[in-house]
Amino acid sequence: MSLRASRMAERYFFLLQELVLPRIPSSLARPNRLTCLGLFFALLAPFGFWLHPFFGFLGIGFSGLADSLDGMAARSRQEGSRYGAFLDSSLDRISDSLYLLGFWVLFWESSFFIAASVGIFIGLVLTLLISYSKARAEGLGGKCSAGLLERDLRVVYLLIWSLVLSFAPGEMAVLWTGLVLYLVLTMLTVVQRMRHIRTILTD
Repeated sequence: MSLRASRMAERYFFLLQELVLPRIPSSLARPNRLTCLGLFFALLAPFGFWLHPFFGFLGIGFSGLADSLDGMAARSRQEGSRYGAFLDSSLDRISDSLYLLGFWVLFWESSFFIAASVGIFIGLVLTLLISYSKARAEGLGGKCSAGLLERDLRVVYLLIWSLVLSFAPGEMAVLWTGLVLYLVLTMLTVVQRMRHIRTILTD
């Protein structure tokens, strides 16, 4: 399920193109620098969650914003490259891991910390498998956009989860509900992709 094809996404990217990108200093508005900036904000996310869930929300939000702008800058400046695409994809995987690490920080006070750690680990594996399955399928000559929770929607989900936690800090019920739902959705996405890839790559 691709969020980029929605009307809301079209409006979002239009606003970035018209209002945000022109106001970024030229020295920073290079695709690879914006990609690295996204990683920088992702690195701040776990520390933000440690202070308060709202600061974690800001870390994920600014990281996602920079990630949206890097491809836009590559197209507008005609500086797209295969290495840039590789760098973007690689750092996205690190950012995905850091986002989940931020939520893991919130479980430190839980009586079921070990169970939560296992859940976060499984969520991380499923998240990386969603991205890997697509990359591997495309490397074998297939196309794979199937699955409910592509990266754009995963980031939106994590933003909503962290925002809800911002208004209910310390609410373990909200934290656990968000984690269980994330595991269900990512598992469903992995199954959908595996079934789709089996169809398109059957020799």
